[in-house]
Amino acid sequence: EEIGFEWDAISVANKAYEDGWNQRIQQLCEFKEEHGHCRVPHKFKDDPAFGKWVGRQRGECKRQQSSTGGPTPIWKKRITELEEIGFEWDAISVANKAYEDGWNQRIQQLCEFKEEHGHCRVPHKFKDDPAFGKWVGRQRGECKRQQSSTGGPTPIWKKRITELEEIGFEW
Repeated sequence: EEIGFEWDAISVANKAYEDGWNQRIQQLCEFKEEHGHCRVPHKFKDDPAFGKWVGRQRGECKRQQSSTGGPTPIWKKRITELEEIGFEWDAISVANKAYEDGWNQRIQQLCEFKEEHGHCRVPHKFKDDPAFGKWVGRQRGECKRQQSSTGGPTPIWKKRITELEEIGFEW
């Protein structure tokens, strides 16, 4: 005991678990500070374990909510803590928002390209940003696929086609 040995293995494990929780919450706060949201991708390239941890929180919350009697007291506290940060529980809506954010960034980039070059004809192998060139090519391909599908483009693609055409996009 003089050297600080803990005899109660359960309290040692709980403290380690709580420390890990607090580190992840801090990391989530830092992510939100940097990105403006808590939508950490499941396959987060900068820290794959963090992305998986975020996914596990969604799964555990769903499991806790559906259990008889609802969430345990510790999970009630954790759910509240995550929600106070701005955590979003619905993985599908999170994925949709991330996709929409990416779309908006590319649209902004296309507007900047047009401003600089006077047109929206981004080369497929655009040297300044090859991924952007490929994205523009994919929009043309997806539009063609949507137009030829039975019933025409989906509502979201109708909106996107209109948005691209308003910028001056050439198919």
